[in-house]
Amino acid sequence: MDPSTSHGPRLLAALAAGLAIAGTFVAVLPPASAADMCGADSLYVVKGRLEGAAGNRYLTVRLTNVGDDACSAGTATKAGFRDWSGALGVKGALSAGSGAVTLAPGETATTVIHWTDPAPVPDDECQEAAATLVTLRVPSLKHTWRLPLKAQVCTTSDYAPDSQPLAS
Repeated sequence: MDPSTSHGPRLLAALAAGLAIAGTFVAVLPPASAADMCGADSLYVVKGRLEGAAGNRYLTVRLTNVGDDACSAGTATKAGFRDWSGALGVKGALSAGSGAVTLAPGETATTVIHWTDPAPVPDDECQEAAATLVTLRVPSLKHTWRLPLKAQVCTTSDYAPDSQPLAS
C-alpha cells in the first residue's frame, strides 16, 4: 500500500474541517472599516452652558474624539447628581437610543441632561439638595464622567434627571 494515499481521505477531511472553521471565524470578524469603541482617554468631555425655561434646566454635554482614529460609542446615556460626599438621590433612567455614533478624530457628539428646578415643586415631593457634580454615564463605554455643577436639584425618583441619547 502506498503511504501517500493511505492518509489521503483523513487529510482531506481535516483540511475541509479546518477551512470550515476558518471560514466561520472570518465571517464573524467586523468589517475593516468598523471603528473601535472609544476609550475614555480618547474623549474630551465638557459641559456647555446651563439653560433654563419654565422651571426646567438643560445642560448640554459634548464628547469630542481627541484620539488619532475614528471610534464609536453606543447612544444610550444616564445622568445623576452628586455632592462631594456621594450620590444625591435617584439617578435618571437609561435614555432611549440604540445603535452607535461614530466619531472621526476631532468630531463631537452631544447629549442634553434635563432636570426640574426645585423652586416650584412641593418640598415633600422634591427633597431639594445642592449638587456640586453632574454625572454622565455612557454604558457602552463602561465609563462615568463627573462634571462640576452648582445647582439645586430634586432627589426623589419623580424628579430624577434624564438625558438624551448621544447624537453627532
